[in-house]
Parts: sequence; structure tokens; C-alpha cells
Amino acid sequence: MRRTAAQMTAPLPMALPRACRRLSKFERSLLCRAIDIAWGCQQTPLAAAEYVTLIEIQGKLNAALGVKSQFSDCEKRLLCRMIDVIWKRPVAPLRASDLTMLAGIQGRLEPRGGC
Repeated sequence: MRRTAAQMTAPLPMALPRACRRLSKFERSLLCRAIDIAWGCQQTPLAAAEYVTLIEIQGKLNAALGVKSQFSDCEKRLLCRMIDVIWKRPVAPLRASDLTMLAGIQGRLEPRGGC
């Protein structure tokens, strides 16, 4: 019996491995800063490299949807939407309830000494 190429190849992972999804200390700090920008209390603009890192973080968050982690899927989607807002993509603006939820997320992102 002949097997097809699809039957002979190993299944590809549907998401990044767990180690790749984990946020680094720098990424957590950058998310804290992005939340401050969304709140309007951080006026210092992001550098070009930080914008690129935000997109990488967004990819990690999207890959982690449906996977148990520190953040719920709703919170992951909100963080992704916040990144879209910072990038000025055409998405719905953040509401007061979204900003309140982001403040709670920021509290869990911050190290004990603050961002």
C-alpha cells in the first residue's frame, strides 16, 4: 500500500512551542509602557524597534489563545487590540472598561518594584 507525502510527514505544530510564547522581562516592561501610552500618561514615543517588538508580542499572544496562561483569552485579545490602537490600525477605540481591564493586567505584568 502506497502512502502519500502528507501521510509520511509529521504533523506540524499549530502554535508556537510554550517556551516561544513566554514573554521576556523586556516584553513585559514594553507592554507596561504600551498600557501607559494607551492610558495617555506616557508621552515618550516608542522607538521603531519597540514597535516591531510589539508586533512580535502580538504574535505570541495570538498563538497563546486557547492555551491556559497568566492571562485569559479575553485579556490576550484586549492586549492585541491595544497594540493595534497604538499602531493606529483601523480598530474600535479602547473604552473606559477596556482601560480599566488593562490597568489590572498591568498590575500583573509589573515586577514588584513597578515598570
